[in-house]
Amino acid sequence: KDIRTARPVDFVTVYDRTTFQASTLTNKKGYFELDIKNPEHTFTLALSKENYRDTVLVLLLPVEISHVAKGRKIGYYYSSDSLKTISNSAFGSFFTSSRQRIQNLNLGGFFVYSPFQISMTPGLSTHGLFNSQVVNKFSLNIIGGYTAGVVGTEFAGVFNVNQFDMRGFQLAGVSNVVGGDVKGFQAAGVGNIGLNKLSGVQMAGVWNSVDTILSGVQLSGVVNVANNATQGVQFAGVMNISKDQVGSQVAGVLSMAKKVNGVQFAVVNIADSSDYPIGVFNWVKNGSRRLTLGIDESSFVSLNFKSGGRVMYSVLGLGTYLNNTNVKYGIETGLGAHLLQRERFTLSTEIVHRIQFDKNFEYHDANRSSVRIVPAINLGRHLQVYAAPSFTYAEAVEPQAGTKGVIWKFWGADPTRNTLHGGGTMGLTYIF
Repeated sequence: KDIRTARPVDFVTVYDRTTFQASTLTNKKGYFELDIKNPEHTFTLALSKENYRDTVLVLLLPVEISHVAKGRKIGYYYSSDSLKTISNSAFGSFFTSSRQRIQNLNLGGFFVYSPFQISMTPGLSTHGLFNSQVVNKFSLNIIGGYTAGVVGTEFAGVFNVNQFDMRGFQLAGVSNVVGGDVKGFQAAGVGNIGLNKLSGVQMAGVWNSVDTILSGVQLSGVVNVANNATQGVQFAGVMNISKDQVGSQVAGVLSMAKKVNGVQFAVVNIADSSDYPIGVFNWVKNGSRRLTLGIDESSFVSLNFKSGGRVMYSVLGLGTYLNNTNVKYGIETGLGAHLLQRERFTLSTEIVHRIQFDKNFEYHDANRSSVRIVPAINLGRHLQVYAAPSFTYAEAVEPQAGTKGVIWKFWGADPTRNTLHGGGTMGLTYIF
């Protein structure tokens, strides 16, 4: 009962403080029932309730009660951010019952170590309702389990839920949810969720989510999400998201971050700061963005958008031939790097591939690939003029029967042969 109001207190966690093998909650009338195994002489009963002072009772009754287990290791987990806890997370609420979440609130960060535990579901465990406060060296969850944490190995057919840290190896058929830090290797068929820090590897078939990557790697088939990954690397089949910093990102479609300290690789890269973006389209808030209008030795007039970071940038453009009857239009994609940037002069290099179409916009299989050196003179803050020598491999646009191999020419392509040749592009650049 409440000592001030004398009213019964429900949902109080009552547990065996002697062996940490039994736990329960009081009912609406404040009553509880606890099954004690192997009693001997004394018994310590602990009661905990959120917003109440913890109470410990040592019972000396004319019944057989067990001694306090020798060498039993206990501890306390401290979280500076109450929002980053299992009880307050959507995934934690989904995988656990209301009784278990109440117990977690009552006991706070108190936990005890155990060599092993086996559970069918979070409510059917060798540690009973107290399972959420036990850190195990080995945990086997047939369907799913809810523990304080693991320092060793944990397997689950469907899911693992750890209130505090996971240190070691964790494997689940569907999902792992860790309220503390992940230190080691974590793998799941669908997704991994870490509410705090990662030092190791997260691997999942669909998604990985963690608050902070101290050092480690996220590998997923679809998406990786982290708030901060300064020393981390994200690899995803589709998308990477880092809400703050990240070491490097590699994705099949999209990579997003506030600041990228290493390489950012995807079809589309978006960042506030990224020196080495590699993609078809880059949008770096504090990077470089340029529009160029130029004409090359094949009389191809093109408009290119060049965007990226302080060092690397992407090239994406389109254009038309002024006097070619076989091909009429072209789309260019490529990658460039700023080699030298001075107040009046810049020097860059580019690798560009051109896909060509005829006048009816039908694809023509004669493509071109070029390497360019692009020196430019600044005419003002936003305007440049450039003249870029190039070395090009051009496939024949009018192939003739019986001609084989590749020929070399000093300037321009042979329309009947695959040609390695010199060339050049000149034009204007607008910087914005």
